[in-house]
Amino acid sequence: MTILNAQTLPKHGPNIEFAALPSRLEIDEWPSAELYREYTFFAWPDSLVDTICSLTHTYLFFDLYDFTQYQTPDQIYGFASEILTMASRIAACPVRYFDSEIRLYEESTIEPECRTGANLKADILETLLFVAGKVIDAARNGKCLAIVGI
Repeated sequence: MTILNAQTLPKHGPNIEFAALPSRLEIDEWPSAELYREYTFFAWPDSLVDTICSLTHTYLFFDLYDFTQYQTPDQIYGFASEILTMASRIAACPVRYFDSEIRLYEESTIEPECRTGANLKADILETLLFVAGKVIDAARNGKCLAIVGI
């Protein structure tokens, strides 16, 4: 299966960036890319967010239009828990729901023969589990989780 990110879905931005910073950025305004870019571990396309929310009939659990930092392990693990909850909602959705969301694969790097509802469900689940794992790694390694919205 495939991790759905800015590389596999290049035309589906703007992207929400997730970074594991060595420490909290002590700024009150939007950060410049130079401050976080080297620590970015995932770029989440906006259209993937729309698809997940549409499939699960829920709103996103964080503000995708904001710059947010989670400093403590408890905060970061709580964020990971929300991602895993979203994954459980996706897992509970019937495969037929994903057939109507195949357009997410348009202009992607996914091979045409792999653009099925079943594969989309698996790809979204794999993506959510990948992000949750990286978020947990950030907590485990004493990092600050930064979410740079769109």
